[in-house]
Amino acid sequence: VAHNLKNPFNTIMGFSELMQRAADDKNIGKVREYSGLIYDLSAQVQKVLSNLLEWSRLQRRTFEVKPETVELTGLIKDVVEMNHKEASRKDIHLKISGEGNVFVVADRTMITAVLQNLVTNAIHFTPPSGLISIECSVEDQFTEVTITDTGVGISHEFVNRIFDPFFTTKGANRGTGLGLSVSYGIIK
Repeated sequence: VAHNLKNPFNTIMGFSELMQRAADDKNIGKVREYSGLIYDLSAQVQKVLSNLLEWSRLQRRTFEVKPETVELTGLIKDVVEMNHKEASRKDIHLKISGEGNVFVVADRTMITAVLQNLVTNAIHFTPPSGLISIECSVEDQFTEVTITDTGVGISHEFVNRIFDPFFTTKGANRGTGLGLSVSYGIIK
């Protein structure tokens, strides 16, 4: 976790210094570029901190579930919109399919965190020009959301460990190994 916070903060500090110099030189193009990079790195740090706080709440059982009627399809669209910029950077297409407006009783914040973690994870492990599909289906009184991607998949040797806190595989150089663990804990 420290590694995933320290590196972006060091980079943010470096870009902040460069932005100050660009501002002194009145180079607005560079100021915009550096401020955009600072924003993106700050968002990355915010995701790490958010997952860490959720994981901590789950461990201490200090979270409160606040069920309400949620329009799930709209929530999925919001999560896709939040991740559109990152997906576009890798030329990844995000596709939503399903049954129109689907209403569920759930904790909006918790379901958003789960969807955000799963979509972020899919983007991270999907190669450039890939596809991530999010499907929402209803059967009887249950709703199922399926997220698939054109990434490499998970090696059979790691399948039983992917929900363990802080577990990452070789090559997973971004992330704390908390996203899937937090998502699993919330759903459970």
